[in-house]
Amino acid sequence: MSRFANQIFPKKIIKMFWFILRKMHLISLDAPLVVVAWKNIISYDFRQVIHVPESLILGASTWLAYSADRHFEKCEIYQIKTSRHSIGRSHPYRFYCIWAAIFVITIVFSFIVLHANTLKVGGILFVLVIINFLICQLQKFSQVGSFVKNIRTAAILVFSCFFWELENLKFEEGLVSGILLFFVFLHNCQILRGLELKYSSTHRRCSRYSGKDKANRLLILGQVLIILILAIWSFLNTNKIYPLVPLFILCSVFILRKAISQESRFRVMLDFFYWAIPSLILIVVY
Repeated sequence: MSRFANQIFPKKIIKMFWFILRKMHLISLDAPLVVVAWKNIISYDFRQVIHVPESLILGASTWLAYSADRHFEKCEIYQIKTSRHSIGRSHPYRFYCIWAAIFVITIVFSFIVLHANTLKVGGILFVLVIINFLICQLQKFSQVGSFVKNIRTAAILVFSCFFWELENLKFEEGLVSGILLFFVFLHNCQILRGLELKYSSTHRRCSRYSGKDKANRLLILGQVLIILILAIWSFLNTNKIYPLVPLFILCSVFILRKAISQESRFRVMLDFFYWAIPSLILIVVY
């Protein structure tokens, strides 16, 4: 893939592209961009409107939860320590000050621009995020524990995208859309989990890790089949554009697996496609 890119774009542009993506990954901007992109494409489908204040609040809230989880996550369990885990720990006081400032600004801004009903539902979501964070810090991680954590994370992200549209959703359509998006997010979590297992099995040469890797691959395959079925059904039975996005993402992930072997670059590009593809489709149709 790098050779193909070098033939089309100048090396300076490619280096700048990777530099920007790595910095965004380093400061945990991937998850907020993913959630905001999907939230906007859902808002456009169900309301034909995109609200910037809602996107700002959702993006900031997601970053607060995501960065805090990365800061306190117990990386030593898999003996994996990435740069985005260590940046907050290398500068703890700066991290705490920035985190607290963004938290206060987000709370104040939310009370200014959001309606009372939205704040009530948002309060429930806030409690769920806090509970999930505490569970992640207290539980003993294992293969089952990691999968359950991924399920909780995917479910909270889906709720974060859809709770803005609760008044505009029909039950059946909203249920199918929510399940589809749940498996899209879960697919991302399981792929990253597979990278961790691959790293561990390579460096620790333990048979039980290879067994977990096979189980993780089966889970990913099952998720792909479910995503394909739900996306095709939704596309054929609705006039929405969101079912197209998972199909493009699955194709992109397949290409990434064949084109990029370096774990760090694959991780960065995976998150990039998860927010860039829905954003691009939204720009085209908006």
